[in-house]
Amino acid sequence: MNNLIYAFIAFCFSIIMIMIFIPLSHKIGLTDKPNTQLKTHKKPIPQIGGIILFIIIICFYAFSLTSGKQMFSWEILLSFCLIFILGIIDDIKRLSPLPKIIVQSLIAVFLISRGIVIEVASFPFIINAIITFIWITGIMNAFNLMDIMDGLAGGIGLIIALTLIFINISGFYNSPILLLSIITGFLAAFLIFNKPDARIYLGDSGSLLLGLMLAVLSINTRYTSVNNIAYLTPILIFGIPIFDTAYVTFARISRGKNPLHGSADHFVLRMKAIIARNGFIVFVMILLQAVLSLLAFISTIVNIFWAFVIYGFTVIVLIRIGFYIFRLNNEK
Repeated sequence: MNNLIYAFIAFCFSIIMIMIFIPLSHKIGLTDKPNTQLKTHKKPIPQIGGIILFIIIICFYAFSLTSGKQMFSWEILLSFCLIFILGIIDDIKRLSPLPKIIVQSLIAVFLISRGIVIEVASFPFIINAIITFIWITGIMNAFNLMDIMDGLAGGIGLIIALTLIFINISGFYNSPILLLSIITGFLAAFLIFNKPDARIYLGDSGSLLLGLMLAVLSINTRYTSVNNIAYLTPILIFGIPIFDTAYVTFARISRGKNPLHGSADHFVLRMKAIIARNGFIVFVMILLQAVLSLLAFISTIVNIFWAFVIYGFTVIVLIRIGFYIFRLNNEK
């Protein structure tokens, strides 16, 4: 019940903050201007999602200290602060990929050094540390890359947060649920203003912060004791961000482009070849993420054979869909 109350408070606080920051962002110039071919909006849009999310997290963290129950460790708080600062700088003054990768890598290494590590029992620490590094930096960038269509990153993030909450509740593990509830409340409010045609954006500060938060919380989630390959479950939970990142990387490399440089090779942008409306594309992607999340939960309660079937079937279907859209665009 307390988690529902926190989610509701985060929702209401987010609405109030958004209404305050929308006019303020225009005055201070914190807007996303339509100054490149990849940007389809007609006028500057406030990039305030990350600022509001960060303020909410800081307020709840401070409250948790006064109540004697620290919401999360200072190491996690520091990592949130660093990625938020990086994102704000990138929103104000566009950074090249290299400094962003360096800061993200340092954050990942710092978190690993403080014990936030994916634990696969059959792997030595160094392998688990490498997997954790790839996971944290990968999910951060996946959300950053995916934030290219109104409602997409926020909608996918909401489904993922709800999935992690449900898995933790079903496993009677409460540690990450409070922060996940706050994220859920924020995203529910954010999507009211971010649905097509969006009035606000997450900005790089928001997409990077959201990606880092969900990556860390997924590491702190317990999945199952039913089968020994449940550590693969987060791949399904984050299926759409991972799939889009893999797709855009493959598409750019196949065209001889640098995968770190922006282009219109995103899966959702390529889907316009068969679906003209952005809103419907976002709906399809969120629905697909919901299906992947359901499969992820099922994989935690079945035996190892059916878990393998679920993982294998999902990977095959996504690859087939990706190649179909890729070939369709090449033919056109």
